[in-house]
Amino acid sequence: MRWNLFFLLFLFVCNASWAKEPNTLISIHKVELNNKNKPIKKTYFKRFSSYQLINEETQQVRSIHQNNEAKAIYLEPGRYCFRSFNISTSQKVKILNPLCFQVSDNAISNAGTWVIGSRVSGTNWYALLVDIKDNYSELESILGVENSIPAIVYKPQGK
Repeated sequence: MRWNLFFLLFLFVCNASWAKEPNTLISIHKVELNNKNKPIKKTYFKRFSSYQLINEETQQVRSIHQNNEAKAIYLEPGRYCFRSFNISTSQKVKILNPLCFQVSDNAISNAGTWVIGSRVSGTNWYALLVDIKDNYSELESILGVENSIPAIVYKPQGK
């Protein structure tokens, strides 16, 4: 009887967290950087990206796996900064020039498309935010969402 009660409570908690509707639209493209940290155009990828966002207030890190051109996710309202980027399935590198965006508490926030470049040179592995595209209507169309608002982009606090 005790296990059944625990199991029901567990299902209730899990179901409550799964029931949250996506409130953030975002797309990540990745490119390789040359020795002058400029994107190598032929290596532009739109799929299979993984990156980490950190909530500035709570310091909680959220890993996002993007398998398509864009993704609709749920993030608690607040300010999120790019922390790191996976250049392979197991290799995570810090983003050297992080930027942040605001997730609204009363609308769907549209962060647009972020282009992250990575470079591996000997023992120097790093990533840079190369570009931010304000293709908001394109993301709405890809994800079948209407009436999103552009997310406010800013530099992290203390930078």
